[in-house]
Amino acid sequence: MSAATFDLFKLPDDYEELRAAVRAVAENKIAPYARTSMNSRGSRSKPMTRCGRRTSTPHTSAKSTAALERTPWPPASSSKRSPAPARPPDEGFSFGEPERKLGIKGSPTRELFFDNVRIGDDRRVGEVGDGLKIALRTLDHTRVTIGAQAVGIARGALDHALAYVKQRRQFGKAVAEFQGIQFMLADMAMTLAAARQMVYAAAAKSERADPDLSFFGATAKCYASDVAMRITTDSVQLLGGYGYVKDYPLERMMRDAKITQIYEGTNQVQRIVMARQLLKG
Repeated sequence: MSAATFDLFKLPDDYEELRAAVRAVAENKIAPYARTSMNSRGSRSKPMTRCGRRTSTPHTSAKSTAALERTPWPPASSSKRSPAPARPPDEGFSFGEPERKLGIKGSPTRELFFDNVRIGDDRRVGEVGDGLKIALRTLDHTRVTIGAQAVGIARGALDHALAYVKQRRQFGKAVAEFQGIQFMLADMAMTLAAARQMVYAAAAKSERADPDLSFFGATAKCYASDVAMRITTDSVQLLGGYGYVKDYPLERMMRDAKITQIYEGTNQVQRIVMARQLLKG
């Protein structure tokens, strides 16, 4: 199992895979992290920062390396944060119970608890004070991958719906022969093709680190995820009652599509990002 894909909750006792992941982060091979929230829904402890310690209850996916934003004490300013990897042996670092999610159940999600966790400076990633900048730059790139995920979900849903309407017969002919169904299929294929090209364009900009990546990454993620939600919903509709039961995969695709509108920044946030980039000229 590679360092980029291991499950944090199934590590061997010596944590060799986790150490390999920490090294990979330091060498810029992978860049997973967890973002703390000063208003987390958890109530285990009150968020605070003192003497290089961080106490918070961030809600995040805990696959690959878990990292927290560490603030030195005394801080030069309230924004002086730096990412630093934390790992299970660290005192005060623990996990919550697995979340029971609507979709993407193949990806485990837990709360990460940092109760006065002390992180050594040898594990700091980047310069002191660059934590927020690193996090935002990371989002510019990872939003493209959410767009790709959304395109894949939408394509799978459309393929399954197409196969069904071509073989399902009503009133003496295949459902696919009804003009109303054809209009739905055409709209689904059209928006999917547009979403795919937007993701490709954003991916190319990510590879080149183009200065307008923030706009195109947000655009690709926002549009592709909206398309995925719409296509999966329409696909369920095309299957009728069969689309609503677990015997067919479309209800799962619809549930999985929803998260793409939420994580890496909700689509409302993506529109704010795009507008700010436009207004900057």
